Amino acid sequence: MTTDLSETFRAMFAAESSTEYKCCDYLALIALDGVSSSVTDPDELSKTSERSRVTNLWREKICEWCFKIVDHFDIDRELVSIVLSYLDRFMSKNVRNLNKITFQLASLTSLYLAFKLYVLDPNIRAEYVVQLSKDVIFTEMHIFIMERHLLR
Repeated sequence: MTTDLSETFRAMFAAESSTEYKCCDYLALIALDGVSSSVTDPDELSKTSERSRVTNLWREKICEWCFKIVDHFDIDRELVSIVLSYLDRFMSKNVRNLNKITFQLASLTSLYLAFKLYVLDPNIRAEYVVQLSKDVIFTEMHIFIMERHLLR
């Protein structure tokens, strides 16, 4: 049994060490490189969005917002770490296409995806998650499109 477990841990460590699972510090890249914040995605959201950089403060606000949401629905707070993992992995692969609107949509969609996968409540639908975006109006279609991008 010990051998099986140690082999499992070795395999997990090897997988986590691969480039497929690594997550770069995209916020540091933005700050250091002055990465362009224009979005190349053909989605019409990018055409009307404010072109400004995402900062550590934005990520912190998203984290606090997620904690408020899970606390409100009395969901285990561990879900927030899952949401942020989804968000960080997506953003580290899409740092050149990063702006506040994309970041907000990816955050909202990461929350929706985590709800679907871990809360397993059939009543959680995209239309309810859309209502959580107060400042920016997203549609269910925006959530579904971003969900496909997140799952790639």
